[in-house]
Amino acid sequence: MTAITPSNNLTLYTSSPLDQTHFAAKPTTALTSQPVTIYVSDRLWIGLLLVATIILQLCAIAGFYLKYTATAPDILGYVSKLTRDNPFTPLVPEGGNNLSGMEQARLLRDLPVQIGVRAM
Repeated sequence: MTAITPSNNLTLYTSSPLDQTHFAAKPTTALTSQPVTIYVSDRLWIGLLLVATIILQLCAIAGFYLKYTATAPDILGYVSKLTRDNPFTPLVPEGGNNLSGMEQARLLRDLPVQIGVRAM
């Protein structure tokens, strides 16, 4: 292979002994680098993060344990829904059935509610 010396005469590069695609290969050297991102943090902040994470994990485990071991039924969901179209509720807030559960609960916050079994 014949080395082509650099020149301003571009007609030297129109044909190549390698192939007919007008490609002239020139050997060269280059310095390459790949940047690496390094995150640095203070040990105190990492320690605080670990302590908070452990506390939150313990709370989550305790919540799961209490949820699945509790035997009491969840009957209080939105108590305001129990007052909707209920003949035993003397107070119907203005807006009636068009209110959402939270709006109705806010309007009926002073209404005492007792949950029990009706004797026959």
